[in-house]
Amino acid sequence: MKTWTIAANNLPECRKGSVVCIERPWFVSLLDWAAAYPLGYPTSWLHKIKFPDWFKRARDPDYPDELASLRDWYGDLGVIWWMAVPEPLMEWCHKHSKEHHIEIGYDKLKVEFYEDSKDYFNEMEEI
Repeated sequence: MKTWTIAANNLPECRKGSVVCIERPWFVSLLDWAAAYPLGYPTSWLHKIKFPDWFKRARDPDYPDELASLRDWYGDLGVIWWMAVPEPLMEWCHKHSKEHHIEIGYDKLKVEFYEDSKDYFNEMEEI
């Protein structure tokens, strides 16, 4: 299964534009979609369940003097869900995908794809 998309960077020092073809088996595409949408959906309401702000301890071995609570370190249950379920699946899917980048330059990319992606290019111009 092939998916086509565009990638662009309009920063003056590295103004680039590419057309990207992602090739992968259909079941990998299905798993990637399932990880992002049905499995990723609970993240939105799990963000409401915050971790406690007490029980501060040193959580980073590189900085033993800095104390942090679970809320400081992870934030909420949605972050743990995302790290444990959708993210590993999506990483596996991307490992089993082949990407082909065709560099065409930002200006040509904008001319060719502006009509299809007006919001994308307008948002990039605001940055």
